[in-house]
Amino acid sequence: MRAIDTANATTTPQQAEAFISGKTWRSTESSSGQHIHYSAPDGRDFAWFRGEERILAGEWRIETATDSKGQTVTRLCLRYPGDPVHPISKTAGDQWYCRAAGSVFHWIPERVDGDVLGLAGRTQAPFALTLSNLTITQLKARANPAANR
Repeated sequence: MRAIDTANATTTPQQAEAFISGKTWRSTESSSGQHIHYSAPDGRDFAWFRGEERILAGEWRIETATDSKGQTVTRLCLRYPGDPVHPISKTAGDQWYCRAAGSVFHWIPERVDGDVLGLAGRTQAPFALTLSNLTITQLKARANPAANR
C-alpha cells in the first residue's frame, strides 16, 4: 500500500491527464472486474465493462480534492449520464465517481495511444468481457479477427 499512498500524494493533475487522455486503457481493479476505456482528449469516455455487451458513453475529468488525511490529492472522475446506474460505484449513472489517481493508475496494467478498439464509434461491444484479463492486443485480435488473417 505504501506505493499507492506515495502515488496518491505525488501525482499531479497534469500527469493524471497525460496518463489517460487520448488513450485506450485497461483496468483490472478487482471490485468491478476488468474494464476497458478510451478516454478522448475532449473529456468523453467510452467504456466496456465486464459482462457488458454494449459500450457506455460517459465523461472523464481530473480534479483535486482533500482526502481523509487533509492532504490535497489528484483524482480521476468518471460518470455515465445515459445509464441509470454507474457501473463502478453502483450509484446513479449521472453522478461523478472519483478516486485518487494514484490508486486508479495502480490497477491499469496497460494503455496505448488512440482508440485502438474503436470504442468511440461503437454502441455494441464486439463480445461480452469475461473474468479473463485479456490484453489490449488480445482484445483487438478477438474483436476484429478478419484483420488478423
